[in-house]
Amino acid sequence: SVRELQKANPEIARQGSDTNEKATKMVLILGLLFLTFNTVWVLMLIYYLVTRDDQDHEQGSRNNSMMKMLTYIIMSINSAVNPLVYMSRNEEMNKYVKRSISRVTNVICNL
Repeated sequence: SVRELQKANPEIARQGSDTNEKATKMVLILGLLFLTFNTVWVLMLIYYLVTRDDQDHEQGSRNNSMMKMLTYIIMSINSAVNPLVYMSRNEEMNKYVKRSISRVTNVICNL
């Protein structure tokens, strides 16, 4: 069984525990980012819907355009931040990015 193998080799059990801890932290970080960005968006949407009836057509059209723009901005920021979180939390990905940046820098410097 798995428990017997872990007792026989505690190093394997510790590595599995470290991996689970890292994965849990990454899920929490991504979840908090998702909640933060979406909470802001939902609050903006509620404000837009509540104030929409009180405005004339021109102002409402302007607010509609602003709401769309802010939605795109928030979604873009969230999408841009997620890879940075993965990169900072995953050692293999972090090493790959550093190697890639080093290669690109070498190519640019040798031009």
